[in-house]
Amino acid sequence: MQLTFKKKEDDFDPTNPFYLYVGYENDKGEVEYLWVAKKYSPGREITIEIPRTKNLYLVDAKRKYYSSAQQNRQVTIEKFVIGEETNAIDVFYIGGAIYTKAFYNEEDQYLIIKDNDINRYDRVIPNSYQKPVSSKKVSGWEHLVEVPGITVPFERETKTLEKKVDEEPPIQAESIQKAIQLTSERNKLLAVLYQPKVASASKLYKWFLIKNPEPKYPHGVLYYQFYLASADDYNKWLKKRGIPNDNVLVFLDSDGEKVFYDKFNIEKDEEDSRIMDEEYQKYFCSLSLARKLDKILGNPSSPLKEVEKVLYQTTDGYELNAYLFARERPDVKEKEGSHLTKKNLETHRYSSNLYRNRIAMYDLKLTPKQFLFQWKRLIDSHKEDKILDTDYARLLSKAENGRLFTAIFYSGSIPNRADLDAVAYQVKFYQAIEDYNEQQKKAELYGKIPSSKSYMENTLHKIASSGIVPIKEISEVYAQGVQKGVFSDNNYIDFLYKYDLSEAINIFEKYYNNLTSTETHIIVALDKAYTQNPSNNWHFFKKNFADRANNIAWSIYQAKISDKETIQKAILWVETALSLFPDDKYYEDTLEKLLEFKEKTNVN
Repeated sequence: MQLTFKKKEDDFDPTNPFYLYVGYENDKGEVEYLWVAKKYSPGREITIEIPRTKNLYLVDAKRKYYSSAQQNRQVTIEKFVIGEETNAIDVFYIGGAIYTKAFYNEEDQYLIIKDNDINRYDRVIPNSYQKPVSSKKVSGWEHLVEVPGITVPFERETKTLEKKVDEEPPIQAESIQKAIQLTSERNKLLAVLYQPKVASASKLYKWFLIKNPEPKYPHGVLYYQFYLASADDYNKWLKKRGIPNDNVLVFLDSDGEKVFYDKFNIEKDEEDSRIMDEEYQKYFCSLSLARKLDKILGNPSSPLKEVEKVLYQTTDGYELNAYLFARERPDVKEKEGSHLTKKNLETHRYSSNLYRNRIAMYDLKLTPKQFLFQWKRLIDSHKEDKILDTDYARLLSKAENGRLFTAIFYSGSIPNRADLDAVAYQVKFYQAIEDYNEQQKKAELYGKIPSSKSYMENTLHKIASSGIVPIKEISEVYAQGVQKGVFSDNNYIDFLYKYDLSEAINIFEKYYNNLTSTETHIIVALDKAYTQNPSNNWHFFKKNFADRANNIAWSIYQAKISDKETIQKAILWVETALSLFPDDKYYEDTLEKLLEFKEKTNVN
């Protein structure tokens, strides 16, 4: 019988199969085993030949090689009924976790070998697939192959590691209070292991630290360190915080307050991915951030620098997701097509097994009202700034267009006057920000302040459409941005066209007159303007101008403005658009309507 190990369609390439063995029954009914890696060649499919067999045995020896706990150093043998008539089986190998599971498709005659977390790659094994008829763990398995230079059984490391454990005891604070103090100074979380029901907890903890070096948060912003709690620690600290007297893992923040706890047995830490998994690290740090948001933003008198710091941390790369734990979400109408829906939020929450233990984790109690109060308070404190505050400007660049609000509540933001003031600050110090970034570049530093003009413009549009701030005030900020080179004339005209037609007519007239002041031919005038500030392509630039001229003219018609000069300007602008695109039916319709209106109102 032929066994072929291969990848399935566009899936991951087969991982190095050094820990896989297959077994078959010989004529005497005894099981003989073959090491899969004996036929291994990187980048190629693995094909092995074995006698036909009624039962096929799949052996996972990864525990034997990598488990730190003595009782876990076993191989797992799974038995499948395949029938002696089977002459070939394809084995599709997916994933690379320490523990594997296999599923046999009898009809198509292939095995799928996956890691334990079957849903990890969004593949669900159908019910029609055959699971092993038996599965057992075996210690001291005699068929294990050791190949120097290729694979090293864990036992080879044991004496060295045991010696290291004996000679280098782990750094352990004198008490849980001292450990909290140290983590607070270093801006870390404290991962407390309390193991009252494990007799050898101290010894296993030493192994644990060697096998699990202190994990750092991906960008080095947050991370945590371990502490083995004693019975005295439990009575004086953990018990008061509602932690059960059981084998648990508890995460404490820099104030020593609980943000998460769950059952955890140090004897079985190999089966628990919560310690080293990067996503879980973000999860625990997000819980810590949630409590910090409550502590700082929930206090109306918190120092503004602390407010600024925690808000910056909230938007830092969107790595921390405090919204997962928010009790309150603003009751706003969900926009069609938006990903910020309650349904998606629940999907994010329950994609993690940790969230199912909701009672054991911290609840973010901050309300939108409290957040908006602190946001306004921070913005107001910088209104009279005479020089650029780089930290504050960096926060604003990350908080544009409601990103802060979304990061905390997973909802579209509620526009407010403070957002307008935030954009006004960035416009005011635009040149200072540019100069600062240039200095950073010359010094080969990485402290540039990101700038997104489109986000700023989107914020202005959002505020204007909400109607909470007079359009005149928003227009003043936009106009200052145009003057300083932050925004373009054209975008400003489009903004006014939507929210203030009278001002849009005035600004477009100035723009048009400026274009044609030195060149009477519109094509030459547009080409000169395009050359000075090229964007997209020439045809797009020309069409945008024509559309803008037509739209302003059409709006004048719709508003039934009967002023003689205004009607004549509208006719001139749409005729200019038609000179650029003579066959445009929309332009023709606008001109026709304007001429009819002019005749009816006797405008000469």
